[in-house]
Amino acid sequence: MKKLKVNLIVPGGGKCGTSSLHEYLNQHPQIAMSTIKEPHFFSMESRFDLGFEYYDQLFETTKNAVYFGESSTTYIGSKKAIDRIQEFVPDAKFIVILRDPVDRCYSHYKWMCSLNLEKESFRDAYYRDMNIDFDPNFPVNNTGFRHYYLFSRYYTLLKPFYEIFGANRIHVLLTEDLKQNPLETLNRCFDFLGLNNLDKINAVTENVTPLVSRKLELPSIWKIVKFRGPKFFRDNSNFNRWLEKKYTISIPFPELGEEDKAELSALLENEVEKLRLLTGRDFNSWKNFVKS
Repeated sequence: MKKLKVNLIVPGGGKCGTSSLHEYLNQHPQIAMSTIKEPHFFSMESRFDLGFEYYDQLFETTKNAVYFGESSTTYIGSKKAIDRIQEFVPDAKFIVILRDPVDRCYSHYKWMCSLNLEKESFRDAYYRDMNIDFDPNFPVNNTGFRHYYLFSRYYTLLKPFYEIFGANRIHVLLTEDLKQNPLETLNRCFDFLGLNNLDKINAVTENVTPLVSRKLELPSIWKIVKFRGPKFFRDNSNFNRWLEKKYTISIPFPELGEEDKAELSALLENEVEKLRLLTGRDFNSWKNFVKS
């Protein structure tokens, strides 16, 4: 069996700061993170079919790297990905970044709204997809990876990793810690990997959820041109970008209501309690789940 370069995987969670973590880890001289942040190689059939040679070339060899890593948020919810990692990267180590589950859920929703891929209220949206299975090869209604509730069920998502790979190969850090104390938090990651600590780290802010939602309000004439006009206009990316820039209205997101916050916290409380037992962490920095 071909030995792949990768031996470090960041499987999630989504909207928890994986993009920033990816860039932070890449600052260590002995870590080479993939040039494509989310290759989704082990979870998406279209990516896996590209082959091992394609996957290996995503990792630069200019560094004197001990670890070659990648970050794909679809792995954390995909049994297929876990099975493939077990088969093809049996010695992999995992770094998982988690955020207050309620905050993560709302950030995920806001992100989808900002892409004009979500039209329903937050409450309706997280109940709507609550019982739909996740398959990265088949996004719900072709509108991206919603599953707001599922991806905040950290215990359910992480339990298979602990069962298959063992706790000694999994390091959990918190979004809140990475934001407040990046160097200290990252050095704990490097300790886990058996690497030297760093004295300083360059600040990183990647893939931040927008503070506003976007709504396209085209005048009638442009609707006709954009959707029913000549193919030249319909397929012209420059023309469509110009239209969106000119006629997109930015709508500020409201704060998450206390009633919705309390309801979602109650729904996820048991998950967090089991996560504490699974990981040995207290998660008391999560303001919606402070353990008295």
